Amino acid sequence: MAPRKSSRHWLLCPVCMKTQESLSCHLRRSCLKESEESDREEVVEKAKSDVLDLLKTGRAFSYKVLSRIVSSSNPLKSLIVIGREANRKLTAGQKFVSRFCTGVASHVE
Repeated sequence: MAPRKSSRHWLLCPVCMKTQESLSCHLRRSCLKESEESDREEVVEKAKSDVLDLLKTGRAFSYKVLSRIVSSSNPLKSLIVIGREANRKLTAGQKFVSRFCTGVASHVE
C-alpha cells in the first residue's frame, strides 16, 4: 500500500527561514529545542496565520507591477521592496519565487 500523502501546508520556520513539513517537530528538534512548549506553539500558530494570509492574498503580481519592476534601474531592489510591501518573506540567500498571474501569461503568448 502506498504511503498516504499529507495535505497540510508546509510552514516557514522564522528562525532558519526554511519551509518545514512539520514545523512543531522541527522547532522541538532543532531551532527552538531550548524553548518552552508554549513558546513553540505560539511560533507555529503565527506561521499558520502567515501561510493563511499568503493563501488569501495570493502569490501573483499583476502585469503592471511586473513591468514596473523590470523597467526600473535596479530590478532586484524593486522586487525586494514590492515583495516586502506584499508581506512576503525575503531573506539573503533565499530564492524568491513568485507565480505570475494569468494576465502575464496571456501577454507572453
